[in-house]
Amino acid sequence: MVDSDAGGAAGRAVDRSIADARARSAARLTSFVNAARALAEENTSADFTVQQVVERSGLSLKSFYRLFESKDDLFLAVIEADSQVGAALLAEMIGAYGDPVERVRTYVDGLFSFLSADGVLGYVQVLIREQRRLREVRPDEMQAALEPFVGMLQDALADAMQAGRIRPGDARKDAQMIWELVLADIHAFALGREARTPNELAHYMWEFCWAGLEPRAAK
Repeated sequence: MVDSDAGGAAGRAVDRSIADARARSAARLTSFVNAARALAEENTSADFTVQQVVERSGLSLKSFYRLFESKDDLFLAVIEADSQVGAALLAEMIGAYGDPVERVRTYVDGLFSFLSADGVLGYVQVLIREQRRLREVRPDEMQAALEPFVGMLQDALADAMQAGRIRPGDARKDAQMIWELVLADIHAFALGREARTPNELAHYMWEFCWAGLEPRAAK
């Protein structure tokens, strides 16, 4: 009985130790991500070094390389973290609507609305350049980092299809297509190649998407 209790206590101690180690690792990762984000915002460029990230984080170079093999891995983590935050904000926006079509439209409008926030354009430019670069060299990981956005749109489209509010189809393929179209306009705006406002872009993009999503019987 004593041995059993001792074994259970030892097991719990090991579990706590593992949980603590994971928590410390997650905290260090967050510190490095926040440091990279701050440097990107300040410089409106990704031309900073790993050493600068380490110094800004207050952690060690050894800790950095325990988590990341390279600066590319750090930027993938930054993009993934920003995708999760952005998807959470979008979830709040579309959650205000019960109508499936309005939920899809709000998703499109919401993505463009991020461009109207004060002081974000420089940072968005950095993210866009890094996304484009990483899509060439790390395509699978880049796709996984952006999945919170694409997956949310897929779910919204699937719900609208099931309700008969948009034409039937492949929700995953439709989500990927709409996401790429929206991303192209966001890229053009952030890089100064698009004169229309975010609201104007959102309106045009929705009209374009709706032409392809509208139930065929309603045409």
